[in-house]
Amino acid sequence: MLSGKGRLPLRTEDRQLALQLKLPAQEPDYAQPLPAAGGMGMITAFQDKNAPITEMREHGVLITNAAALRVGSELSRIWASWHPETAK
Repeated sequence: MLSGKGRLPLRTEDRQLALQLKLPAQEPDYAQPLPAAGGMGMITAFQDKNAPITEMREHGVLITNAAALRVGSELSRIWASWHPETAK
């Protein structure tokens, strides 16, 4: 997981929290506006895209390289705090 290429699956508690918060499965894709009727005038609608929570439910939470490096740099300290008998 710390390679920066892995994904962590959502836990049951995470899924339940998303339901309690009523996070939407879809959201407007402001990068993909739909043209106004007749092809002229103001934009009146946007296509929908999967909301981040939908992507996380389906594929897990992406671990970025930056996050992996931050965690990786702290692993020896974390290990030593949990296992003081192995500290040098």
